[in-house]
Amino acid sequence: MPSHMYRATLLIMMILLPLGCSRGESSPTTTSQNTGNPPGSGATGPVISATRDTPNIQSFRVASNDLIWTDGDPYVGMKKAPTTGGDETPLAIPMKEPLAIKVLGQDVYWLEDRAISNEADRLIVSASPDGTVIFVGQGRTCVSNATNEFAIDNENAYWIVCDAARATALLQKVPLDGSSPSILATISGTVITLTADSTHVYWEQEERRPTPTDTTTSIVRISKAGGLPQVITTEASHDGFSVRAMVVREGQVFFDWSSSLSNRYRIRKVASTGGTPITLSDVINIPADQIVRSIGADSSNVYWSDTTTINSVPISGGSRVILSSLENQANSIAIQDNRLFWVETACCTTGQMGRIKSVPLQGGQVSVVLDGLTAPNGKLAITSTNLYWIEGGAELAREGRGRVRTVSIPSGAITTVASGFLNSARPPFVIVGQSIYVADVGSIKKLPIDGGFPEILYSMGIDQSTVGHINDITSDGSYIYWTEDIASAVRRMSLSGGPVTTLSTATSAHAGKIAVASGSVYWLDDLSTAGYSLRKLPVAGGTLSTIATSIQSPTGLEVDADNAYFAEHDTGDIRKVSVNGGPVTTLYDGTPRDSPSQITQDQTHIYWSNQTQVARVAKTGGGFTFYELVVKDSGQGIAVNDSAVFFVRDDVVWQASPK
Repeated sequence: MPSHMYRATLLIMMILLPLGCSRGESSPTTTSQNTGNPPGSGATGPVISATRDTPNIQSFRVASNDLIWTDGDPYVGMKKAPTTGGDETPLAIPMKEPLAIKVLGQDVYWLEDRAISNEADRLIVSASPDGTVIFVGQGRTCVSNATNEFAIDNENAYWIVCDAARATALLQKVPLDGSSPSILATISGTVITLTADSTHVYWEQEERRPTPTDTTTSIVRISKAGGLPQVITTEASHDGFSVRAMVVREGQVFFDWSSSLSNRYRIRKVASTGGTPITLSDVINIPADQIVRSIGADSSNVYWSDTTTINSVPISGGSRVILSSLENQANSIAIQDNRLFWVETACCTTGQMGRIKSVPLQGGQVSVVLDGLTAPNGKLAITSTNLYWIEGGAELAREGRGRVRTVSIPSGAITTVASGFLNSARPPFVIVGQSIYVADVGSIKKLPIDGGFPEILYSMGIDQSTVGHINDITSDGSYIYWTEDIASAVRRMSLSGGPVTTLSTATSAHAGKIAVASGSVYWLDDLSTAGYSLRKLPVAGGTLSTIATSIQSPTGLEVDADNAYFAEHDTGDIRKVSVNGGPVTTLYDGTPRDSPSQITQDQTHIYWSNQTQVARVAKTGGGFTFYELVVKDSGQGIAVNDSAVFFVRDDVVWQASPK
């Protein structure tokens, strides 16, 4: 497969990713440090064997006989494999904010910025109805490149990437069959918008003169088969005029000529073979920010959106018709049969909610097609049966809200076309039954354990200036519980989603590790300079209590019916306290050099790992055992099931069995 293509099938579970290492065995290295017996049976203790090679593993869990993990893979956001070894299964993709969207047949394509390597930070990605995700192309953004547009036909995608110095824009043709891409044109200046018809690719480029308001703007085209670029029209501007939107139809290029400095824009057309532009509509005395955002056309009229209106004018010129005055602002417009559709958002208000509206092309009653959409960024695509749009928004995508969705027309059930995890390196997650619940920056997402596109169950409602984080997540089998920073809150929600209950806001923004047992929720909270406190609250309501204080930089929390257990980074200790409060007992007296980075539990023991140890200690105290000593890179996690202990050494997940 060419280097620019990468494929991960999430729903039909075809395995197309690199396989894990074969299961191998090493000599047992368990060591008993006191009167306790080594775990397992026989003189040699448990057998320590390699489960699989997992470079850069960041976080993992064991569910039944499956290992589920994240490792920062730029193409697969979460994976699983049998604990006995074998093939990896991709579960979800990473996803930031989709920036532009196209539909080709049953496949949806989108453009996305994402750091893949030192050389690539922009992707074209496609998703098919069967769940196959293909990373079609990857390239560099340009320092001065402003376009997020791309074009697509049955054979190729066309987009703007940049050279190694990120200074020169390149028009690249990317074959959809996976063969090598080619460069159609090298472009000087900044590309603002790009479109295509059946034979040519068109773009608008601006070249700066000595001042920002002094530019030369050109519309250029090139044959999809290659050749020399052709300048269709060019114009020098001394008043900040430029082209913001452009569409090609039936041998005509329709575009705007806008200037926020002159409080004016024009809707123009020019023959696609070149010529003198003709002004169809001249809109003057407008607010400075009322720029043209999108243009469409049919055989009779040109349609466009600006910041406050949806408009039309005959393609031969004439009077401008305002089809709708907007409550908020529109971006992309789309035409289907005799109606015009657009996405309307409040832009920069908290939550950035939006809606999709439509109006007859000839004017008339405006209809709300969908309302209450989560942060749609304004981009819209349309087919004969469906509307497609992007959610996330330029800012709120930083909280993990980015996804692509669709609805049948006139209005049906909303379906998620593609979604993933923004934080694919170390997201807190919990597995309950056949679902995985992931705290993806500021959102909680639910993913089928067999893979697919995660659904957003909850997102923090904050403003555009701050990124909120969910600090930790847990479950009691009926609800999920979490702590979050901006609202300094502890909350819960049913496993199926629905209403969110705020259990407490008497916390700090640093409320972190959380656990639930026997009808109470527990969390570690940074309430003072003396250290963290362990808080307890009945989930059905009751008195908030503090059962331990002065905990030094805790790195883990586990609770059972009788006790709470925590690890301290500053001391290296494993400690416990009764769930009713009282004296704190040290189960393992560690050192700061060997501070536990992760802990977990079963019915009888607490297990931990750090950079030099993998070990367990009895919950009753007195007996502890080292599985590994002086191990490298063992701090990324520890997990147990009924028969084994799983830990990381040198980018390999190992298991000690019996435990």
